[in-house]
Amino acid sequence: MGNAQEKAERGAPLGHPVARVVTAGDISSQLRQEAAAKIRKLVGDAVEVVFEVDPAIIGGMVVHLPDRVIDLSLAGRFRSYGRAVQEIIGSHLQALEGWARAEGSPALSVAGLAAGKE
Repeated sequence: MGNAQEKAERGAPLGHPVARVVTAGDISSQLRQEAAAKIRKLVGDAVEVVFEVDPAIIGGMVVHLPDRVIDLSLAGRFRSYGRAVQEIIGSHLQALEGWARAEGSPALSVAGLAAGKE
């Protein structure tokens, strides 16, 4: 993997865009060739495709293209699910607090629920 890392650090020759593919572990040369072919089909044949390993993404891959990032990693999905769960819980707590106010129960509050007092 040192060669790809050296290429990533060196960058592409002038005028050639770089696509960086980050995986959780080392992948076979066949998978590298397939990924590079798909990226070149998407971006253009002149792109240099480099591969890096980052165990923090847990699984899948993150593709850094010249104009966007495609996050297909497990870590990215976990972040996305976490944000969705937080939004759902927040909306439920707001609805509960609204219901409590309508019922005339000032003791029930989001702050109290969050602190575990209610």
